[in-house]
Amino acid sequence: MSKPFWTSDRIVSMSAIFISLATLFVFVYQTNLIREQQHLSVYPHLSLGNAYSGSLNYQQVLSNEGIGPAFIEGIEVRDTSGKEYSSLSDYLFYHLEDEDSVFIY
Repeated sequence: MSKPFWTSDRIVSMSAIFISLATLFVFVYQTNLIREQQHLSVYPHLSLGNAYSGSLNYQQVLSNEGIGPAFIEGIEVRDTSGKEYSSLSDYLFYHLEDEDSVFIY
């Protein structure tokens, strides 16, 4: 009489091999994700925000939230029609009313 191929010992050992291979795959994938996150964390992350809104000292603040340095070579300011302005101040001077009390510098 021959023994059956799928004995309980063989099922347990094949399950252990499968779980080990799955764990290895997850470990390699997680290591690649961590490495990519570390590489991306040294890049600059620029954010544009408002400061002192509702007062006469209102400011638009561009800050670097990332770890690495941000080298800004130039900016482009365009309105929705595609017209270019040399700076944000020029854009605001063009679009603000004459009676507005906002100081621009």
